[in-house]
Amino acid sequence: MEIIGEDAAYRLAGSGTRKFVAGGVQVLMRSDGTAVLITEAPERLEHHRQAHEVVLPWQPAAFDEDTRLLLKCFDGLRCRVLLWLPGGLADLGWGRGSLRSNHPLPGRAAIITLDGPVDWEELDLHRSLLVPVAEPAPIGWLAHAQTDRRRALREFAAGWFPRRLRPTWRPDLQAAPQIAVPSTLADFYRQAHHHPDLLGRRFHGGFLYPPAELEVDQSGRIRLGWAGDHGPGWRLAPGGDDPQVLAVQHEEIRDDRDGWLSGIHQRVPWREREPLSGFLLQFALYAAAAYGPHRGVASRLSRRQALAMVDGWQRVPLQPLLAEWEPVTFAAAPGRIACLYPGPPEHSAPDLDDCWVSVAATHPDLLNPLDIDWQTFTG
Repeated sequence: MEIIGEDAAYRLAGSGTRKFVAGGVQVLMRSDGTAVLITEAPERLEHHRQAHEVVLPWQPAAFDEDTRLLLKCFDGLRCRVLLWLPGGLADLGWGRGSLRSNHPLPGRAAIITLDGPVDWEELDLHRSLLVPVAEPAPIGWLAHAQTDRRRALREFAAGWFPRRLRPTWRPDLQAAPQIAVPSTLADFYRQAHHHPDLLGRRFHGGFLYPPAELEVDQSGRIRLGWAGDHGPGWRLAPGGDDPQVLAVQHEEIRDDRDGWLSGIHQRVPWREREPLSGFLLQFALYAAAAYGPHRGVASRLSRRQALAMVDGWQRVPLQPLLAEWEPVTFAAAPGRIACLYPGPPEHSAPDLDDCWVSVAATHPDLLNPLDIDWQTFTG
């Protein structure tokens, strides 16, 4: 995989190029009707048949006029995709654009099908979510998980997430929120400015909106993020510096006679068991456990097997995340984080056979010795 400089990218685009930013992607429209797209973080799709596909990090709520104009010609657009890295641009090659309406997030996903497959393992090494150091990340932050959660989050982020440079054309984490936010959330965004992986991954599991994309819904609640492909959306209830977080689940209503979708119904939201400060710490743990390059996932476990995997680890003293939907709890050891589903005992029988555990490590040497029958393993 070739790494080139930004100057080389502009030479690829040639003369007479129109340059603009659309939804967080730098677009170089060439005079021959093709384009060079520079994106900071195209998301990998898990299925092996999708190794050729790149999902651009666009969100309907943030569509500006340039994005709308590009989307009008995006179906069938011939384009070259470059991935922005602090050390240069990774050339993913040529592909063709398409818009798909069956994407799990609202709206249509902008997807580029490349001529050749992406070597995602090599890319993950370049843009590693975890700090590539042999020394285990300390777990001193656990001592503050109940008494000073902002401090716990700062210390955890410093040990697990690298400080990343941002391209000058991607200002969304530098821009101030357009609405008033609690001080707890403002402090989280200051951390995310240096550690953008704290926000999760938009098209692959849970994510939180960057500050420039925060909105207030009709009920006066801040739209905070999404819990996953088909999971609830998170909303922030107004009130104080450490307010409650609500999870709002949407469901499709279908006509029983012919099965056609007839509408979208919003269920009554439920409260996360932790206020915002605890929720943000939980989300940082979730992002580390779910998206680390040195990671293993074991599924279809009994609860006893799941707990045995983290025997001797320290349990994170927080109430389960998404307790009313798919309860998740966390455990930590030096250099390792585990995400366990289901969470507390009242949600599962001891012999339940559909538990799973996701474990991430700051270095593969911390993950490889674990004697576990992994379903997915990238140690």
